[in-house]
Amino acid sequence: MFAAALISFIALALSACFGASAAAHVQDTDIDDVQVATTASVFEAISVLSQAPCGETDGEGDTPEAACNRFALGALIQFAVAQDYAAAHDLSVTDADLNETADLFAQNFGEGALESALEAQGVTHEDFLAVLRGSMLQQEVAKAIVTEGVSEDDLRVAYEAELASHVIVQVDHILVATAEEAQEVYAKVTAPGFSREDFQALAAKISKDPSAAQNEGSLASTPVIQFVPEFQAAVLAMENGEISEPVQTEFGFHVIHMVDKEVTPFEEVRDDLVASQAGPAFAEHARDLLADEQIDVNPRYGRLDPQTLTVVRITSTDPAAPASPTGPVNVAPPEG
Repeated sequence: MFAAALISFIALALSACFGASAAAHVQDTDIDDVQVATTASVFEAISVLSQAPCGETDGEGDTPEAACNRFALGALIQFAVAQDYAAAHDLSVTDADLNETADLFAQNFGEGALESALEAQGVTHEDFLAVLRGSMLQQEVAKAIVTEGVSEDDLRVAYEAELASHVIVQVDHILVATAEEAQEVYAKVTAPGFSREDFQALAAKISKDPSAAQNEGSLASTPVIQFVPEFQAAVLAMENGEISEPVQTEFGFHVIHMVDKEVTPFEEVRDDLVASQAGPAFAEHARDLLADEQIDVNPRYGRLDPQTLTVVRITSTDPAAPASPTGPVNVAPPEG
């Protein structure tokens, strides 16, 4: 009981530091309850359309409304982090880009569906645009952080580490059960004069691959990432026309003939690599602010998880303690 009372006391004391309407502080930005309620209502409208929950409830005593409030507050905190960075680096989202993205988003749900869902939640199209702008600005900031903090060498390392995602191959293969059989196959298919047609005929005759009778062991153009790791490693090391020595996978032993291999150059996927690094880079930036105590969350809502950067419910391991120190926040959305 003492632990429960102490948790409640601390939570109440911290809540008092925020005032009646403050939900969080991010550097010099205050997020209030009305912003949380409005943003939660926008997310609730989207969740209705997409048939996905707005946040996840967490244990006994929690409510969908409180979960959505936490989800909204987490988003607003990340938007505020992005806004501070954007202001310092002269980044923005143009109205033209915002409206184009909004139109594309609305088209996913059919004419008028988004507006009807927003109206049902008591929020406006302008409220939706404010949330969308925050999300788009966060993406731009994330890319800028990567550009500033990740070198070309870092991007090339990431490219090499994910090479299987950038290579498409067409191969023939013969699958057998044992290493001895595979060695016999390899000796046969690498003998002088043995053609691709001979390889395919042998595959149709002896391969354990269930599809070999129909496709003669020929696999259509396939991203290498779709193969099991051992097969990936083998084909990444091969050149066109080459035949591999036996490769063992969970399915057995393969002899592989490389028919065609297409590697997407680094220059063509550089922007995608930047985008893939953007999320982790932005998260690390936000964690640094959290560690420097530049982000504070009112415990009436919960706490900011440093790993996920979402607001999570505060609970105690003491079974006698309440599920949340001061209960979930249930803020009604503004009218209109």
